[in-house]
Amino acid sequence: MEDSRPILIYDATCRRCVFSKKRIEQWDIKRHIRFLPFQDKQACSLAPELAGMESMDAMRLVDTQGSVSSGVSAFRKMLPALPMGWTVELFFKLPGFYTLATKIYRVIAKNRTNWFGKCP
Repeated sequence: MEDSRPILIYDATCRRCVFSKKRIEQWDIKRHIRFLPFQDKQACSLAPELAGMESMDAMRLVDTQGSVSSGVSAFRKMLPALPMGWTVELFFKLPGFYTLATKIYRVIAKNRTNWFGKCP
């Protein structure tokens, strides 16, 4: 039987990324989301824009129809699958919240290795 859950692609060499993946995994008590390291060959076939990248610029979520979203958009698309995710979604209804969250995400993503280091 084919696994039809959405797939979160994350960078397994990045401490911040692995930390975020673990937190989402803990939150996802019903296991609605699959996790796949960027370093796995399957990642590029699911998200072709990753081909040729040495490291990821943002996490990717591949939904059940094969559509790919990244960064804050990926996080937001995960919320319906997570317990009480709708409460976090309420923040996105605030004017300017999505824009601010995206800017913060980009700064953290750009500096993640310098600030948090790499996994051994």
